[in-house]
Amino acid sequence: MRLGALLPFRQAAEQWRALLGVQVSASTVREHTEQAGRGSLAVQTQQAHPLAACPEETPAERMVMSADGAFVPLVAGEWGEVKLLAIGQVETEAAGAQEQDTSVHTTHLSSFARLSDAATFSEQVSAQVRRRGIERAKEVCAVQDGAQWLVGLTCSHRHDALQILDFAHAAERIAALGELWVAAGQVLEATWLESLLHRLKHEGPEAVVSLLEQRSQQAGKPQAMEEHVRYLRKRMAAMDYPAFQRAGWPIGSGMVASGNKLVMQARLKGAGMHWKPEQVNPMLALRMNLCNGRWEEGWQDQTQWNRQARARLRRGKQQQRFEQRQQAWLPVITPVVAASPPLEAPKPLPGRTASHYRWGRQTFSPRMLRQGDLAKKSITPVDVRRCFCCL
Repeated sequence: MRLGALLPFRQAAEQWRALLGVQVSASTVREHTEQAGRGSLAVQTQQAHPLAACPEETPAERMVMSADGAFVPLVAGEWGEVKLLAIGQVETEAAGAQEQDTSVHTTHLSSFARLSDAATFSEQVSAQVRRRGIERAKEVCAVQDGAQWLVGLTCSHRHDALQILDFAHAAERIAALGELWVAAGQVLEATWLESLLHRLKHEGPEAVVSLLEQRSQQAGKPQAMEEHVRYLRKRMAAMDYPAFQRAGWPIGSGMVASGNKLVMQARLKGAGMHWKPEQVNPMLALRMNLCNGRWEEGWQDQTQWNRQARARLRRGKQQQRFEQRQQAWLPVITPVVAASPPLEAPKPLPGRTASHYRWGRQTFSPRMLRQGDLAKKSITPVDVRRCFCCL
């Protein structure tokens, strides 16, 4: 199963045969690996419950978190976005003779990845956040791009975290603006991008964003340029890179990019690979245990869960067989229904024929009137004739 989490199933079977001399098929490796992945996925989902027991580590004073998404190939030519959260500790060390010359490093990295929507991912990642102590750390920063779901993810787990726009993402926006200016016929210097990025990194975003707005006005404020300018203007507070560097915070999200390559792409984006959606998360659960250095812990948890799942399945089958036997033992009681007497045909009233009953006609004859209530009142023949004339 460990080889199946590291390598494609066919290569894992070949390595197993080369190392131990035991012949196994790729389907066997796949079956056992997916079973272990489903167990690990179930355990990690249970730990995400707010009241569930979850191992907790001692947090550092300064923590950093970064999230992003990457696409994995699915069957039928589709693509699914795997969201990943990377968490680490911030450490600084002297990089020169002067006191202000320091370098920032992120250490003790761990990752959490899922193929799901943003709301579900925010709920499932809570176990990893609680384990690493993001809520208990003294200071936390979030270095990522400016997508709305990333901002919501950070605020839902640490609302006071310092929001930092990834410097490489800001540089991509500025470079895209330069390409649009060249396409519009404007002439730019060869070193315009390097100079703007240097000013953004060491002087701040105010002068750079103002210059970009002036360039957009000179070009007539096309929609494509204005979109990039509004994006940067809206995130001015998250681009104060000189202040972030003086405070000892990282300004790049390389930790989440490396996490995507290590956890997801190294195993799920091989040549010719296409995954069913229900197979992605179990494999990611195994990959997280392996890449986070928790294989033994995850192995024990998934083994216990699979054992309990087999016991539940066995008890369910036993209960089903017991109910079937119990139904076979019980005598079949056929309820006796008393035969109802046959309905008698209604007796015909005097003066009515079969056609009267069939068509429901209300006809009266002098004989019926004489025999009925009107005859008791001594109605004369003249009154009877008058009555029939009225009818």
